[in-house]
Amino acid sequence: MKRVFIDPSYPAYENNKLFDLSDKALNRDDTLLPYVKLKKDLAERSIELMTYDFAKKYSKDELKGDGYISLGNIREKKELAATGLRLIGFYVMESPLIDAKLYNKLPEISHSFEQVFVHNTVGDCYSLEGVDQSRLEKIYIPQPYEHVIEKFWSAKERQNKIVAIVGQHKPVRLLSKELYSLRIKWIVGLNKYIGVDLFGGGWDRIVSRASLWLPFLLNYLRLQKVYKGRCGSKLEVMANYDFALCFENLNMNGYLTEKIFDCFYSGAIPIYRGGDDIQTRIPRDCFIDLRNFKSPKELSKFLLDMTDAEKINYRQSAKKFLTSEEGKKYFRQVDSLRSLHE
Repeated sequence: MKRVFIDPSYPAYENNKLFDLSDKALNRDDTLLPYVKLKKDLAERSIELMTYDFAKKYSKDELKGDGYISLGNIREKKELAATGLRLIGFYVMESPLIDAKLYNKLPEISHSFEQVFVHNTVGDCYSLEGVDQSRLEKIYIPQPYEHVIEKFWSAKERQNKIVAIVGQHKPVRLLSKELYSLRIKWIVGLNKYIGVDLFGGGWDRIVSRASLWLPFLLNYLRLQKVYKGRCGSKLEVMANYDFALCFENLNMNGYLTEKIFDCFYSGAIPIYRGGDDIQTRIPRDCFIDLRNFKSPKELSKFLLDMTDAEKINYRQSAKKFLTSEEGKKYFRQVDSLRSLHE
């Protein structure tokens, strides 16, 4: 295999922009580093990595035996067949709450690609009907660092309150397991006792598609009291706080995104709510499990009573996890792609 073509989720990353660390908009908080590392790792194996649009420069004969990886982009079977590329990996990065189409296409995808990486392989929150389960594997969402960012992690002047950095969204399906409304409940509730600062886009808009749902409208004025606007670097902002509210968008087993890692890098202690199997992926001493608290008042008391030594223990545990063998699975993507080791 001489080349591998990687297909980004959005056109903005084509023309090898997926590897452009100088683009401040696309590479906020070094989110492109995992792909730069993958490119470097493949180069050490004498394999060139480039975005899929470059495949048009080669004939089918020239591409024979070369590999194709999709980061969630669904191409027509005829188009991929015409290239002659070997379909080595498909990454289902989003949850079914965000991209139901991907999960509806899983039967076709799983019969076409050698490996299909999903958040869980047991069909939690999606259907396994028609899916070749032998090709499903757990995804480890690529993270930029296998260590803390010292200048943020070591910050001393932290506020003893909670930061939440997230865009305003409303659920569109799977209402019984969505966590958007629960997040609003806890932001508003916690602010009564300990204080919350909310950052992200859309929270000040009363007229938008995302705002037209009851939990947001009922709490709009309360949310405006804690809303601080957008932020540039999430890590830089989080370094100013002891705690960070860390909600996934869906309670789905295996679903673990960059949110908790942002906390680890910056030294903010995550207050986490996501999949019920979180402790099988992240050690329990690295985060505060929201499920252990019945109310915002109870959690606030726990946080306000926490000693400096206890806070340091949480941060040290997270630091240790990042450098562990389990933590490195989120950093070394090349290890999971079997065809690259043949």
